[in-house]
Amino acid sequence: RALPVARDLLATFAAGPLLPRLRSLKDHLVARELPVLLPPGKGEHSPVGVVSGTIDLLYKDPKTGRLVIADYKTDEVEGGEEMEARAAVYAPQGAIYARAIQEALELGEAPRFELWFVRMGRIR
Repeated sequence: RALPVARDLLATFAAGPLLPRLRSLKDHLVARELPVLLPPGKGEHSPVGVVSGTIDLLYKDPKTGRLVIADYKTDEVEGGEEMEARAAVYAPQGAIYARAIQEALELGEAPRFELWFVRMGRIR
Protein backbone atom coordinates (compact mmCIF):
# COMPACT_ATOMS: atom_id res chain seq x y z
CA ARG A 1 0.00 0.00 0.00
CA ALA A 2 2.77 2.49 0.82
CA LEU A 3 4.58 2.09 -2.49
CA PRO A 4 1.62 3.07 -4.71
CA VAL A 5 0.92 6.05 -2.45
CA ALA A 6 4.57 7.16 -2.68
CA ARG A 7 4.57 6.75 -6.46
CA ASP A 8 1.39 8.79 -6.74
CA LEU A 9 2.85 11.56 -4.58
CA LEU A 10 6.04 11.70 -6.64
CA ALA A 11 4.09 11.76 -9.90
CA THR A 12 1.85 14.54 -8.60
CA PHE A 13 4.88 16.53 -7.43
CA ALA A 14 6.73 16.02 -10.72
CA ALA A 15 3.72 17.05 -12.83
CA GLY A 16 2.71 20.03 -10.73
CA PRO A 17 4.01 23.56 -10.14
CA LEU A 18 6.04 22.78 -7.00
CA LEU A 19 8.94 21.03 -8.74
CA PRO A 20 9.63 24.00 -11.04
CA ARG A 21 9.36 26.28 -8.01
CA LEU A 22 11.90 24.18 -6.13
CA ARG A 23 14.22 24.16 -9.14
CA SER A 24 13.98 27.94 -9.41
CA LEU A 25 15.28 28.21 -5.84
CA LYS A 26 18.42 26.13 -6.40
CA ASP A 27 20.76 29.11 -6.07
CA HIS A 28 18.93 30.36 -2.98
CA LEU A 29 18.84 27.19 -0.86
CA VAL A 30 20.26 27.51 2.64
CA ALA A 31 19.43 24.07 4.05
CA ARG A 32 17.36 20.93 3.54
CA GLU A 33 16.20 18.63 6.33
CA LEU A 34 17.60 21.02 8.95
CA PRO A 35 17.26 19.67 12.50
CA VAL A 36 16.09 22.17 15.11
CA LEU A 37 16.10 21.99 18.88
CA LEU A 38 14.38 24.77 20.78
CA PRO A 39 13.80 25.35 24.50
CA PRO A 40 10.47 26.85 25.53
CA GLY A 41 10.23 30.63 25.12
CA LYS A 42 9.53 33.12 27.88
CA GLY A 43 6.31 32.24 29.62
CA GLU A 44 6.03 28.90 27.78
CA HIS A 45 6.14 25.57 29.53
CA SER A 46 6.92 22.24 27.93
CA PRO A 47 6.60 18.88 29.64
CA VAL A 48 9.62 17.60 27.70
CA GLY A 49 11.83 20.64 28.15
CA VAL A 50 12.64 21.17 24.47
CA VAL A 51 10.93 20.97 21.11
CA SER A 52 12.70 19.20 18.27
CA GLY A 53 11.86 18.92 14.62
CA THR A 54 13.23 19.02 11.11
CA ILE A 55 12.77 21.91 8.71
CA ASP A 56 12.17 20.53 5.21
CA LEU A 57 13.60 23.49 3.33
CA LEU A 58 15.18 26.83 4.25
CA TYR A 59 15.85 29.29 1.45
CA LYS A 60 16.39 32.98 0.78
CA ASP A 61 13.57 34.70 -1.06
CA PRO A 62 15.13 35.70 -4.41
CA LYS A 63 13.31 39.05 -4.39
CA THR A 64 13.76 40.16 -0.77
CA GLY A 65 16.68 38.09 0.51
CA ARG A 66 14.55 37.22 3.54
CA LEU A 67 14.74 33.66 4.88
CA VAL A 68 11.78 31.40 4.21
CA ILE A 69 10.94 28.09 5.87
CA ALA A 70 9.07 25.68 3.61
CA ASP A 71 7.33 22.65 5.07
CA TYR A 72 6.06 19.92 2.75
CA LYS A 73 2.59 18.59 3.50
CA THR A 74 1.07 15.55 1.85
CA ASP A 75 -2.40 15.95 3.35
CA GLU A 76 -5.32 15.12 1.10
CA VAL A 77 -7.25 18.38 1.06
CA GLU A 78 -10.22 19.03 -1.18
CA GLY A 79 -10.05 22.76 -1.67
CA GLY A 80 -9.03 26.17 -0.46
CA GLU A 81 -11.24 26.18 2.63
CA GLU A 82 -9.90 22.85 3.85
CA MET A 83 -6.35 23.95 3.03
CA GLU A 84 -6.83 27.06 5.18
CA ALA A 85 -8.10 24.90 8.04
CA ARG A 86 -5.02 22.68 7.78
CA ALA A 87 -2.78 25.73 7.61
CA ALA A 88 -4.25 26.89 10.92
CA VAL A 89 -3.44 23.51 12.46
CA TYR A 90 0.18 23.76 11.27
CA ALA A 91 0.63 27.41 12.33
CA PRO A 92 2.10 26.55 15.77
CA GLN A 93 4.70 24.32 14.10
CA GLY A 94 5.64 27.19 11.79
CA ALA A 95 5.93 29.60 14.70
CA ILE A 96 8.30 27.23 16.50
CA TYR A 97 10.48 26.74 13.43
CA ALA A 98 10.54 30.48 12.72
CA ARG A 99 11.53 31.28 16.30
CA ALA A 100 14.24 28.60 16.22
CA ILE A 101 15.83 30.07 13.08
CA GLN A 102 15.41 33.66 14.26
CA GLU A 103 17.12 32.92 17.58
CA ALA A 104 19.85 30.69 16.14
CA LEU A 105 20.83 33.23 13.49
CA GLU A 106 20.06 36.30 15.63
CA LEU A 107 17.74 37.74 13.00
CA GLY A 108 15.83 40.99 13.48
CA GLU A 109 12.67 39.36 12.14
CA ALA A 110 11.42 35.81 11.98
CA PRO A 111 11.58 33.96 8.65
CA ARG A 112 8.38 33.57 6.66
CA PHE A 113 6.73 30.15 6.97
CA GLU A 114 5.25 28.42 3.93
CA LEU A 115 3.30 25.21 3.62
CA TRP A 116 3.82 23.35 0.36
CA PHE A 117 0.73 21.21 -0.15
CA VAL A 118 2.15 18.57 -2.49
CA ARG A 119 -1.11 16.91 -3.55
CA MET A 120 -2.73 20.26 -4.39
CA GLY A 121 0.40 21.76 -5.92
CA ARG A 122 -0.13 24.90 -3.86
CA ILE A 123 1.94 27.01 -1.51
CA ARG A 124 0.26 28.67 1.45
